[in-house]
Amino acid sequence: MLQLAPASAATLAVVAVFVYWVLRAFYNVYLHPLKAFPGPWLARASVLWHSYHSLRGDLQYALHQMHLKYGPTIRIAPDELIFVDAKAWKDIYGHRSGTPEYIKDPSLVFTADAGPSLFSVHKGDHSKLRRLLSHGFSDKALREQETVISGYANLLVDRLRQFCDNPVDVAAWYNYLAFDVIGHLLFAESFNCLSRSDYHPWVKFIFSTMRVISWNRSFNRLAPRISQFLIKLVPQKVVDEGNALLEMTRAKLHRRIEAKLQYTDLMENLLVAQKQGKITMDEVFNNATPLIVAGSETTATALSGATYFLNQNPEVYQKLKTEVRSAFTHRSEITISKAAGLRYLAAVIDETMRLYPPSPTSHPRLVTPEGGIIAGYFVPGNTLVGISQYSAFRSPHNFAWPDEFAPERFVDSNQLAWAGDKRDVLQPFLFGPRNCIGRNLALIEMRLVLALVVFEFDIEVLPESRNWIRQKLFTTWERPSLMVRMTPVAR
Repeated sequence: MLQLAPASAATLAVVAVFVYWVLRAFYNVYLHPLKAFPGPWLARASVLWHSYHSLRGDLQYALHQMHLKYGPTIRIAPDELIFVDAKAWKDIYGHRSGTPEYIKDPSLVFTADAGPSLFSVHKGDHSKLRRLLSHGFSDKALREQETVISGYANLLVDRLRQFCDNPVDVAAWYNYLAFDVIGHLLFAESFNCLSRSDYHPWVKFIFSTMRVISWNRSFNRLAPRISQFLIKLVPQKVVDEGNALLEMTRAKLHRRIEAKLQYTDLMENLLVAQKQGKITMDEVFNNATPLIVAGSETTATALSGATYFLNQNPEVYQKLKTEVRSAFTHRSEITISKAAGLRYLAAVIDETMRLYPPSPTSHPRLVTPEGGIIAGYFVPGNTLVGISQYSAFRSPHNFAWPDEFAPERFVDSNQLAWAGDKRDVLQPFLFGPRNCIGRNLALIEMRLVLALVVFEFDIEVLPESRNWIRQKLFTTWERPSLMVRMTPVAR
């Protein structure tokens, strides 16, 4: 029997692996069922293009450039397509009566949840949990919490006034507000970020893990075994810190259970269902933890983005000042209902989320084995599909002057300049049965806080933050400090 020297065997193994990857790339580009869809050659050949840009944190920028080059539907991996057509929202994420839903990309769910929650379970269990949580997040229920939400919004204004003599990182303060509000609505006690002028350790831990989660997802697509190995390399100190903070959250939850509340909060229906034996206490906990992130990230991101864009567009900023300051004579008059009636304010928020969507990733779904029609194309089964919000919202296929900050497009949609805009593509809170359950809370906070801040302060973004908007993306935007000077309005 022929025996090879170790060096020869190693060389042969390397050659075999190389030949395998070449043949696989050839198949993916020229013979694969998705071969007709355009995209970068390397993206069609392997997952390397996608993983490279994910690890760099610039995937959404790269996807946008590829959409501009190749069109509204592109192939970004051998088994993945993304769209910018508004029709794709319903086709991918909409209700599918009598047919299985397109499930989330399994490689993403693995790292996103510590246990079954609203964000990971499949159709039947999702509907059950959604029903239990939806009442607390309804517009009516949240308006009943106006004293709580307005209390923190006004505390934000008071705290900002105390720091007006110095440059202020307003993005951090928006985060403090959002986490304090969601903490109170979930656990009947805030994280005390506003009062301490700092992040709670739990919040710091969330931010510190976002990049790790994103990288792990990329490796999970590239080489699942490597991903499992990398998880084992996480320092024990970090694991212990995470476990300690989760236990702290569990303690908050138990204090909430023991509290005798005179109102219905976000957890009430879950706790009632737990007492009735419909769900377990672990399920209650598994939902509370991700809701902290989901209930705060959108608000803080949009408020930071709005502050930045207003400063970059003085005419828009002046229009908003005029609307807000002519509507009220004292900040005590600014309520949730009255803030919701400010038309130009609402347009500013819509335009902010168009240019700077809080959740800009493609949220991929897996097409069922029989395949399906998406935006007019037949897509084979087991293909990952999604809509890149960043690309769709800035696409010239959907909006005139797509890179311009122009709230007028949402104020006077009949104006010739905006008549061709496809505003139905703008779904920053996603679409269908799995859209963001915190949408109402986010909009209430955005409108109320932005109205209060514009009423109380003139804000100038400082030179060191002029390029703030160019950020990396690791699961969420990696937001740097947004340094501003805040001048109280003299009255």
